Amino acid sequence: MFDRYNDDWERLAWVLLRGRASLVTDADEKAQAVAALRRKYPQYRTMALEERPLIRLEPERAASWGAVSE
Repeated sequence: MFDRYNDDWERLAWVLLRGRASLVTDADEKAQAVAALRRKYPQYRTMALEERPLIRLEPERAASWGAVSE
C-alpha cells in the first residue's frame, strides 16, 4: 500500500496493489533495478542495495482512493 498525506485533505490518496511477490534472483535484472532506483532516489546511491533482497510484485488487483492522479 502506498499513501500520500497532505494537510489539504482534498489531496489525500492511497493505492493498494495485490499480487504475487517473488525475490529477484537474476543478477542482471537486479542490477538494472538497483540502477533505476539510484537514478530516481539519490539517497540510495550510498546504500549497499546489492546486498539486500529485492522483491518483485506482479500486480493482479489494484484499488485506490482519493487524488491519485496528482
